[in-house]
Amino acid sequence: MRTVIIGGGLLGLASAQALIERGEEVLILEAREGVGLETSFANGGMLTPSLPEPWNGPGVFGHLLTSLFDPRASLKLRPRVIPSMLGWGLRFLRNSSESRFLAATADNYRLSVYSLEKTLEISRRLALDYDLAERGTLCIFQDRRSLEERRRICRRLGELGLRFAEFTPAQVAAAEPLLEPLRPELAGGIWLPDDARGDAYRFCRGLAAAITAQGGELATGVRATRLVTERGRIVAVGTSEGEVDATHVIVAAGVRSPRLLRTAGVKVAVQPAKGYSITIDAGRLGALPAAAIADDASHA
Repeated sequence: MRTVIIGGGLLGLASAQALIERGEEVLILEAREGVGLETSFANGGMLTPSLPEPWNGPGVFGHLLTSLFDPRASLKLRPRVIPSMLGWGLRFLRNSSESRFLAATADNYRLSVYSLEKTLEISRRLALDYDLAERGTLCIFQDRRSLEERRRICRRLGELGLRFAEFTPAQVAAAEPLLEPLRPELAGGIWLPDDARGDAYRFCRGLAAAITAQGGELATGVRATRLVTERGRIVAVGTSEGEVDATHVIVAAGVRSPRLLRTAGVKVAVQPAKGYSITIDAGRLGALPAAAIADDASHA
């Protein structure tokens, strides 16, 4: 039995490792020249179960409307894609009610806590080096409304085990001296001690090396083009290098997954989202924050 995994990012590699630990044979197909070069590359690397809210919270419709006229909006809706998103978009908005938003937030939190636990477990067992820092997250707020909203979410998640502490502006600056110049502009902060951070790309590279060392196969530069079915079952994957037999298939190809799955008659509601990140040579910056810092107002 062999499982073919399409996509060599965090999801595909983690799936491969889990299967190898069960004694199964795996083959990872990655279209790029190496692993972790798509979404998993330009990634802040924040391991934050404490920030589990889905994007479609109450009021998201208003944010989307204003984003049509704001080129710098963090949640951006572009007019040209509206026709292709009607069905998906209506479901997105339907699930933005207060009750559904809070239910999804709680579910995301439980899943994220489990994900962090497994990430740390795997990385320690395999001795992966990816700049892991278990130093928590410091959320800062420049207005009382944002602070109150985060406080409300934290108190609700506190019932599920989230630990947090509220900071005054002075306490924020004391916890992270680099924020002292911003202290007059802050309404307060919230400290979330159980979060971590790491380099997602380095994690992918280390995990890929561990997978191949354990007997897993990794084929880079091989693009999956279709799923081959017989009598309602997937039996192979068509690729740029020919067909590959498969007992099972995991599609972890990000925004390319819907088109690939359609070749097997499967429809999934996945849409690409705008990303915003910048990579800087940290060695030129001097002192760096001890913990990850999140600014709700700028989604940074």
